[in-house]
Amino acid sequence: IQALPPKYEDTVLPTIAGFVAPGGRLLAVAIVGDGPRSFDAGPPWALTKEHVSSFESQGLTVSDQFIREKPSKRGDDVWVTTYTRNDT
Repeated sequence: IQALPPKYEDTVLPTIAGFVAPGGRLLAVAIVGDGPRSFDAGPPWALTKEHVSSFESQGLTVSDQFIREKPSKRGDDVWVTTYTRNDT
């Protein structure tokens, strides 16, 4: 997601979530920042907390999450999140 310009995020996030099969898992590793996403700010384009949590609105549940604060060169956090799809 971070390698693609922000204009694709509305399509990419639900598409990625759609690939997770019932009982399956998604591992998301993302640089997460507070600033707005714009074409001039990347690549990579840092995600917001809202982007990371948007997988939950696509039927996925957070099963594990680790946040490492400010390790990136830009001073953003790194989030490692495991989602599961509980649909059967």
